[in-house]
Amino acid sequence: IDPFGSPVPFIDMALKSGKIIGISATDTATLGGRNRKIERRYLANVSSPTPYVHEIGIRVLLGYIGRMAAKFDLGIRPIFSMWHGHFYRVYIKIEKGVSKSKATLKNIGLCEYGGPLWLGELHDFSFLKEIKIPEWLPNKDKFEKYRELWKGERFFLFHHIPTLASELKVSTPPIKKIIQILRDMGYEAYRTQFSPQGIKSNASLEEVKNILSTYHNF
Repeated sequence: IDPFGSPVPFIDMALKSGKIIGISATDTATLGGRNRKIERRYLANVSSPTPYVHEIGIRVLLGYIGRMAAKFDLGIRPIFSMWHGHFYRVYIKIEKGVSKSKATLKNIGLCEYGGPLWLGELHDFSFLKEIKIPEWLPNKDKFEKYRELWKGERFFLFHHIPTLASELKVSTPPIKKIIQILRDMGYEAYRTQFSPQGIKSNASLEEVKNILSTYHNF
């Protein structure tokens, strides 16, 4: 589904007719909660700070698709999810059965910025690991770059380092350095497609703030 604007009018039909479907949306401002159309279009209410708007937007889209799938006793499993310029695109596998529907609904809920939205994984990591990218594929290098970013997007939202540094009134250190410090401390830490200044990590917000506060001691 690749409409101009919202995919909402086409989602029910796609869910009932497909096994693997790709859905694009260009109404990114609405999905990110920047206008109130989100309430009637996606049956959601979110207000996301600017650094997180695109991840929130994709999660609102997946949450809506998952809720619509549940009407037909279907579940969804994201294969991969991407933000590129003016649009979002998600590829999902449709799974039949009440148990799959219930499992999908367990991955949809609220967060501090509102909802409902998708709280589960954005990607199928086994698929990303195994996929072979053909040499003839246009923009092969760009796809490979995205795949490397997707492989690290294992956590809900991310730490936006400039925002945290501003709160702490310290200078923003190099992202590579913070990632390395986190890894040396035993945490997982990765870059994200949603911000060049963001880090996906299982380290807590307080731990990341502590690293930023004492960065020059490392």
